[in-house]
Amino acid sequence: MLKGCRVETLTEAQARAVGRLAAHSGHDDAVDLFVVEGAARRADVVVTSDPSDLARIADVVGIELRVVVV
Repeated sequence: MLKGCRVETLTEAQARAVGRLAAHSGHDDAVDLFVVEGAARRADVVVTSDPSDLARIADVVGIELRVVVV
């Protein structure tokens, strides 16, 4: 699956956006926060087997997150 993905280099602006998400959502898992930030910024669909934390972050900060559960 990763062969079909593009890996992004983390920018300072993205790191700050993730920090704001953490502050507003109260969530402390950096990976979950990065996934939500990136998906929201790019209007991507998130493919996951455990959408609950991602959905909670998105809901708290008012981001529409499209999720496919596998």
